[in-house]
Amino acid sequence: MTIIRRGHFSEAGVLGHTIYRDGRAHLLLWEDGKSRVVNEYVVASRDITYRPIHSMYIEHGGVQVPSDASFERHDDLIEDIRSYILGNILTDDSSSGVLTAYVMYTWLFDKVSAAPYLYIMGKQGRGKSRIKKLLSMLCFNGTDLGTSVTPPTLFRIQDMVRGTLHIDEFERDYSDKSDNYIQILNGGYTVGGVVYRNEQRGRGDWEPIPYVVGGPKVIVSRSIPGDMAMVSRCFAIPMDKVDRSLLDEKGISRHIKPEMRTEAESIRNRLFGMRLKRYSEIPKLNASVRIDSEEPRDCELIESIVSVLPHDKQPFMAELLCAFLFRRALIPSEQDEADLVLVLLTLTEANKNGLPLELKFSDIRTKAKDLTGHQFKPKEIGTTLRRLKFSTKRTAAGTVVVIRDLKLVTELVKKYDVCKPMQPSISKNE
Repeated sequence: MTIIRRGHFSEAGVLGHTIYRDGRAHLLLWEDGKSRVVNEYVVASRDITYRPIHSMYIEHGGVQVPSDASFERHDDLIEDIRSYILGNILTDDSSSGVLTAYVMYTWLFDKVSAAPYLYIMGKQGRGKSRIKKLLSMLCFNGTDLGTSVTPPTLFRIQDMVRGTLHIDEFERDYSDKSDNYIQILNGGYTVGGVVYRNEQRGRGDWEPIPYVVGGPKVIVSRSIPGDMAMVSRCFAIPMDKVDRSLLDEKGISRHIKPEMRTEAESIRNRLFGMRLKRYSEIPKLNASVRIDSEEPRDCELIESIVSVLPHDKQPFMAELLCAFLFRRALIPSEQDEADLVLVLLTLTEANKNGLPLELKFSDIRTKAKDLTGHQFKPKEIGTTLRRLKFSTKRTAAGTVVVIRDLKLVTELVKKYDVCKPMQPSISKNE
């Protein structure tokens, strides 16, 4: 008899899910609209026994599972998830809507073919780890790998739990196809996607073993992905600098309190109940849903999420997600901004007594290439400068940026941690 530990499974009309209560992990079985809790489930015809995942993964906070299935107030879930997010995370309405839709989608992700990723990006101290922690308490079988997981553990726990993988401090070389995280992300966009690892069975021969890595993933990083194929699979959430006074004003705790965990567990149990009730349904889009995008991948991302949301919420959520993906295309790397701030600092330092300055885009392009190697296009310069709150105008000599004083430049230098380049030393003989 083969023993299989799973976060969830479907076997001949029976849904099995790991739950955790009374200090132990159990299996909750759902069959014919009724539930029962057992320690294991035997499938004699296949000579296998399903058991819940080990309690130690749950007790140490690595995996978040429901404690029971609640069938109360499913109609209010979207509003309650969003209220929880806005009450505990400093974010805007648009981002909170995306986070809400994504959380709800994870509980029915295995009913659709694609698994979009959620990409949380921002510099240190902007609340990335906090949002990842809160999402792990809301998403389906949230699995936090920590920062020092080994490759064998990485594949085995993902294959065992088959939930929402949370990856922190993700700074990777996308050209390195041997990187274990890159393999999971490349194979994990399709639900049911697998990665093969060559392993030895006992003392026998080595053989390729498949591990299921498909499913939703929440990725935290300090910058946007360096690979456009990866970008196309993500809903990217940029995190702004946290205003601590605003946290206090909105009553947002700076720490994860016990009552926040209790509320998350209640929402998690209701989402679990919703999953059980709706699992037999075929995902379907509301006829009123309009996905305004010419990109097939964008349509796939939005349809995967929206099709498992409540029917009456789909049109609004589709519109929100469409707008967010369009905005994503306009979100540049902060490195672009930092590079131009360095250029402005250098040029204004050389002419600070001649304010106001009108710096030509052609000069900015040349200086940017000299200082950073970045070859900006004129349109990129204009878009980035206007985003940095500078004024531009057309002149007979070409488009220029107007620098009236050094206050804004000084503020941006501090914001982007820009340092002036060291000047080459000149010997006395020169």
